[in-house]
Amino acid sequence: MAVILAMCSKTVYLSAASFDALYILPMFLLIVGLAAAPGTLPGRLLSTRPAILLGEASFALYLIHYTLLHTLNPQWQNSLSHWLVAQAGTFAVILCAAMGAHLMIEKPAQRWIRKVFTPRRPAPLPTADRPNISIGRQSPEMSGQSLLQERISP
Repeated sequence: MAVILAMCSKTVYLSAASFDALYILPMFLLIVGLAAAPGTLPGRLLSTRPAILLGEASFALYLIHYTLLHTLNPQWQNSLSHWLVAQAGTFAVILCAAMGAHLMIEKPAQRWIRKVFTPRRPAPLPTADRPNISIGRQSPEMSGQSLLQERISP
């Protein structure tokens, strides 16, 4: 809590310390703590399907948040309650757009890339219990074992 308050102070805000030094140690300790004790309540909450989906969509959120934030730019700042409602609505729109981009663009692109760039496995060699019927010189009376010997011998 002290770190968050320090980051919000006017002397630290927008300085190099607020973006680097003050984040490194607390985030490192948080990540190590969650990795070391996955059975804790925070670890279990981060292992739920919605949390995993949010983590997977975080790259899409990173890509589109700036553009949408400046496009939507809520101007209702008459009161704190109007400002909070505008910020919550903006956050909801950006999060929905990021989830949609992840599910409709990123996931299909990942599947396509895996399909195109995954090397194909060669066909398995025939065995006695699994003869290869794709060789042109094979006759019906040949067994799988003689076929294997024919392929191996020069």
